[in-house]
Parts: sequence; C-alpha cells; structure tokens
Amino acid sequence: MSLKEIIEENKKKKQKVVRKKAARNIALGAVAGTIVGGAMGVLFAPKSGRETREALADGVKDLTGKAKVKFEDAKEKLDEASEKIMDKIKRSEEKMEEKVECILGKDIVSEEDEGKND
Repeated sequence: MSLKEIIEENKKKKQKVVRKKAARNIALGAVAGTIVGGAMGVLFAPKSGRETREALADGVKDLTGKAKVKFEDAKEKLDEASEKIMDKIKRSEEKMEEKVECILGKDIVSEEDEGKND
C-alpha cells in the first residue's frame, strides 16, 4: 500500500466520522421535534387545565427518562465507535511509519552501496 493510498484511506475514515456525526445530529433533532410535538399536542388537547397540566407533567417525566436512556445508549455507542476509529487510525499511522522507514532505509542502503562503488 503506497503512502498516497494510506493518506486517502485516512481521509475517507475522517469523512465517515463526519457523516456519522451528522446522522447523530439529525436523529437528536428528530427526537427533540417529537418531544416538542407531543407537548404541543397535550397542551391543545380538549381537557381541563388541571388534567392537561398533570398529563403534561407525566409526559415530560416519561420522555425525560426515555431521553436519558437513549442519550446514554447513544453515548456508549459513540464512545465505542470512537475507540475503534482511533485504534484503526493508530494502526494506519504505524503502518505508514513502517513503510516510510522501509523506504528511507532502502534509500540509505542504496546510497551506501553507491558510495562503496565510487
């Protein structure tokens, strides 16, 4: 694998991370929209003020609990994915360093060989 290919591979990995972040933000926006929509539905429901407030309070408690669970799950998955990505990047860097050292080592050896032939 050439140095150019390794750089392109790392570039693609970074782009993938950016796309995942965007997808996560879209999902969080959808969740927030659902919560706001649900609250608006409860507020405009044909119930008395007291019943509406109680229903809204119960709904908020339920949604808050569910949101916390979903957030923690998403955070765990994101942490795991981040660790995997960092490991892959580190391995790629190590491979790149090995290849560069190999290339430089060959250049040094060939320069030494040329010096002996002089």
